[in-house]
Parts: sequence; structure tokens; C-alpha cells
Amino acid sequence: MASAIQQKHEALESISFKPIDPRTVLLDHIQIRKGERNRGIGTKVFKMIAETGNQAGTTFILYLPSSNSQNFNRLRKFYNRLGFTEAEDAQGFLYFQMNQPINTTVHERC
Repeated sequence: MASAIQQKHEALESISFKPIDPRTVLLDHIQIRKGERNRGIGTKVFKMIAETGNQAGTTFILYLPSSNSQNFNRLRKFYNRLGFTEAEDAQGFLYFQMNQPINTTVHERC
């Protein structure tokens, strides 16, 4: 799936997934090329991921970098605008769960 998504979006530098169980996949890494950021590409990529997950009955989750990182609040706002819900895992770490369909009316303003 990662290579299919990457082929459709040249601005997507890298993406990787890790299955957690048959119905849950960890979005382990996603990176938009620096010159292509803030142009709505991240929103388009997440829409494609959500559609794929919806068709397969798969839930995608992702973790943010440490809350001490400079990107944490910016990314948190972005994922919340897309309609992700926040939850804590068994160890108390914050993660985001993708709800299908995602809110595609927002634009990537991060």
C-alpha cells in the first residue's frame, strides 16, 4: 500500500506502515518533501489512506513525536482538524486513531 500511495503523490518523500493486528495498522512514518509542504498534499494522502482503510475495514493509528518536540502541537492540530481522535495506549502514550471518513474539507495549514 505504501508504494501505491507514494507513486500517486510525488511530493510524498516517504511513508511506512506496520500491522498491529488484522484490523489495525500503525502509520509508522509519513514525510512530505520540504518544498511541497503546506499545499494540501498531506490532507490528500490521509484521504487516500482513509479510503483504503474504510474499504478494507482497517483502522489506522499513529503516534506523534515526543510532546517536547517543536512539531508536536502543530501536528496535533493538523490531525485533530482531519478528524483523528486521541487516545492513550496501555503504557499511557498518546496516539491518534483515524476515523473514516476523515474531514477532507480542511486544508493543510500547518
